[in-house]
Amino acid sequence: MYYILNRGHFGGPLDADITVETRNKSDECSHLGIISTDAINNWLAEISSLHTIVIVLKQYFLKRKLNVTYGGGLNGFSMIVLFVAYIY
Repeated sequence: MYYILNRGHFGGPLDADITVETRNKSDECSHLGIISTDAINNWLAEISSLHTIVIVLKQYFLKRKLNVTYGGGLNGFSMIVLFVAYIY
């Protein structure tokens, strides 16, 4: 599901993906958000320029409308994984 939040004091709409924890039939958490966040934090600690490169890539993708995942684009996590895979 995709929502646009209107945050007037930031000068326009803010795109946000919101995920909530889900449970499967055996009551195990099937959400990988915490694991993904830990991986990103580890990569940020290891690669000093990762934050800057990802910000530049995200801006590049935004200008070319390549960041909309349901339209065939890449999300931020995918960009990070792609870059980390490329340099290792």
